[in-house]
Amino acid sequence: MSTQKINKSAMQMQAEVISNKKAGPYNHIVFAVGEMAANSRPGNFVAISIGGEASSLILRRAFAIYRATDK
Repeated sequence: MSTQKINKSAMQMQAEVISNKKAGPYNHIVFAVGEMAANSRPGNFVAISIGGEASSLILRRAFAIYRATDK
């Protein structure tokens, strides 16, 4: 049985939260991810976890990307 990665460019990184605003029933969260934005496309997802090793048992949450810019 072979194991294949779904996304070969996937990576784990720490990112600064620039803003987090409520938008109706949704949240609009802006992260500073540097060069990673160049590989991000609308419809892709990011899995977000909060904290460090002490909170590793808290499940990650998936968020859809709707826009990625280098600004």
